[in-house]
Amino acid sequence: MQELRALGYWKSDDNLTWPHPICFVDLSQDPTLQAKVVEYLKKGECWVACAGFSFCRLCGTPNGSYNQTDGYYEWPSGLAHYLEVHHVRLPDAFVNHVCSEPIARTLPDDLAEIAYDVSWWKSQRGWHDGSQVELVPFRSYYDSVGALSLTAVTQPVTAAQLKFVRRFADFSFFSTLALRETLRSGEPLLLQHEFHAAEVPELTEEARALGLTLTHRRYTSREEYLQHIR
Repeated sequence: MQELRALGYWKSDDNLTWPHPICFVDLSQDPTLQAKVVEYLKKGECWVACAGFSFCRLCGTPNGSYNQTDGYYEWPSGLAHYLEVHHVRLPDAFVNHVCSEPIARTLPDDLAEIAYDVSWWKSQRGWHDGSQVELVPFRSYYDSVGALSLTAVTQPVTAAQLKFVRRFADFSFFSTLALRETLRSGEPLLLQHEFHAAEVPELTEEARALGLTLTHRRYTSREEYLQHIR
């Protein structure tokens, strides 16, 4: 069994137990060492391709669409962006690993032979609580993400409307009856706490065609955003 350790996966609505990159920002780190880590990340082998782009949690930039590995760690391809642009410093265990200049190893073709460890990364909490980071570098992200809500505006609730709502993780396992009652109530339904504005227009048109109204409420302050990620 070959152990593979997850690295660099950040908190989102779908994964609330991951750490958040704002807590890993360190402007005092050694730039030479940081550059070495960035180079190492970029040289990782492409392991798994993803269906779409991830968005940077700090600036909203589309950032990475596949996963990389050196056979010891596995990370999203956009991880280097956080180090280069936002001065994120990764845990010492990984930095020491990079400095040891390990020889990359090939992963088994059979996933059953890989012991995938996410617990180590989930236990990382960064270098501070995020309050030390200046607002300005991350303003564009606050301006771009917010809570996405939905209201049913046609009766009765249709199968197409139910299918649309089930695309969001929190509602994928709702029973048909429970979801129908929720939509029929006419009360706003929170689909996702952190949704990027770039995806709203197309989704809004799709929802409108189904008789649904979407509302995207963006963060209004740094404090509101930090309250959400903690």
